[in-house]
Amino acid sequence: MTSQLERPEATGGRYPSRFKQSGLRSRHLRAHAVVAVWAVLALLAAPARQSLPVARWLAIHLFLLGAATTAVVVWSEHFAVALLHARHLDERWSDARLAAVNLAVAGALVGVWSDWPALTGAACALSVGVLAAPAARRPGSVPAPCTRSNCTPSA
Repeated sequence: MTSQLERPEATGGRYPSRFKQSGLRSRHLRAHAVVAVWAVLALLAAPARQSLPVARWLAIHLFLLGAATTAVVVWSEHFAVALLHARHLDERWSDARLAAVNLAVAGALVGVWSDWPALTGAACALSVGVLAAPAARRPGSVPAPCTRSNCTPSA
């Protein structure tokens, strides 16, 4: 059900968007820039077979660990909020999670490249921790549904 204020006629023919009201557009653009950087690095590593000893491995892992994992972290949070009608997470939490997953990916790649198993293991543990963190924040519960009073954009 929509109220009189939410009808498309009152908003120029479109339903109001919580995404635009929340100010998440710039954060998503920054996150997608990180995905694009990983993808470009993968494209640069792919043809460098003569100069890089493991160019194929590096290109695949730059793309899958870097670009795909970052995209999954960003979009899983976005769709969880959108489909569950939950509150938006604190921007600091989201940025910290994004930074930590990218640090973990970079650490894993450097650890394998440099043959440092301790760095590789620590980076993998950080990656698992970052990806499991949302489940640990609310074990066995679904986020509170969004209502008019608790989903207004915060200043």
